[in-house]
Amino acid sequence: VLVYMCAENNLSSYQYYDSIAIVKGAANLPDNVNLIVFADRTSKSIKPYIARVDKDGMHIVKSYNEDFYCIDKEKMSEIINWTFTKYPADSYAMAFWGHGNGWVMAHEKNTVNAKRKAYGYDSGVDNPDGGDGNNKFIDIPELADALSKVPHLDYIFFDCCQMMCAEVTYELRNVCDYIIGSPAEIPGRGAPYEYVVPDFFLAKDNVGKAIVDDYIKNTDFSLYDVDGLPLSVVKTSNMENLLAVTQNAIDTVMV
Repeated sequence: VLVYMCAENNLSSYQYYDSIAIVKGAANLPDNVNLIVFADRTSKSIKPYIARVDKDGMHIVKSYNEDFYCIDKEKMSEIINWTFTKYPADSYAMAFWGHGNGWVMAHEKNTVNAKRKAYGYDSGVDNPDGGDGNNKFIDIPELADALSKVPHLDYIFFDCCQMMCAEVTYELRNVCDYIIGSPAEIPGRGAPYEYVVPDFFLAKDNVGKAIVDDYIKNTDFSLYDVDGLPLSVVKTSNMENLLAVTQNAIDTVMV
C-alpha cells in the first residue's frame, strides 16, 4: 500500500502529525506486507522522499535531490512504478492524502475561465524556480491516465475532500476495484491513521467498510463543529451499469 502525500501546501503541518499516526498504525503489521509513504512537504530542507513504514518506525528508502510538482502525471507514474518495482507484491493499493475538489468547477484567480480541479494543490514554492505562482492540481482524466501506467489497484482510498462522486469513480473504474472516500469536506487532519492503517491490509472486499467504520468511530468531529462525515465505498465494476441506467433516465426525460 502506497500512501501518496501531496503536502506542499497549507496541510504540511498535518502531514507531520499524520506520519506519526501512520507509524503508530503500523506497530502490529505483519512482516510480509509493505506500507510505503511518498511525501512532498513545504520545506526547503526536506526534499520529497519515499519511506517504508514498519513496527520499528519510518525508514527513508529514496530521497530526491530537488523539489518538483508531485501531481505531474508523468512524475506520479514514475514514483508509483518505482515503489511497486522496489516492493513487488501479490496485490497493490493506494491512499491519496491532501486536498481534493472532485469534479468541482473552480474559477481561477483574475479570470472568468473555469477549470476543473481534482487532486493535489501542489504550490510548487519549494521548486528550484519557485513555481509559477499557481497551485497545481491533477484532474481526474489525467489521474486515470497516470494510474493506467502502473499495476492495477485493489482499491484507492481518497483521504481528501469531495473525491467521492460518480464522475470520479467512473473515470477511475478501470484502474482499481474499489474507491473509498467522501463527497464532502473532510477534517484537516484527515483519517485517524493509527486505526485505519491495519485495515489497509485486509482482504480487498473488506477494506472499504473497515476504513469507513474506523474513520467515523475514531474521529472527534466536535473539534470541527460538525456532526459527522459522509463516507462510502464504491465497487467500480458497477459503474458501467450506472452509466447505462443514467443514460436511459436522461433519454426518458429529455426531448
